[in-house]
Amino acid sequence: MKRLVFILPAFLLLSCGYKAPPPGKPDINPPQVRITYPQEADTVYRDTSVSFLINDESQIKRVALIINEKTVEVDSVPPFTLPLQLEDIQDSVAIIKVRAVDIWDNTGESKPVKVFRPLMKEEED
Repeated sequence: MKRLVFILPAFLLLSCGYKAPPPGKPDINPPQVRITYPQEADTVYRDTSVSFLINDESQIKRVALIINEKTVEVDSVPPFTLPLQLEDIQDSVAIIKVRAVDIWDNTGESKPVKVFRPLMKEEED
């Protein structure tokens, strides 16, 4: 009986020490995304790349470049690069965003950045 009295409290003490993670996704926070280039109101004269920073608790699965609410580029291989091509900017003004998705399918978007494309004069023959 003395042995049982000692074993039972020891078992209860050891079983209370480990807390399992809650069921479901361990990371429920979306990635934080910020575009660093181009900046607000920049004029884009040639094809370039969008530079951005992402902070997240887990690994990023993919990133996407969104121009005027349309996804134009997606990259799923680190280091992520998103080319910005002039032909993707149909008007003289475009709103660009970067969307990131982590391995738990949490989605975060940057604040929109307005960029300009210079109007090209048509050549006369």
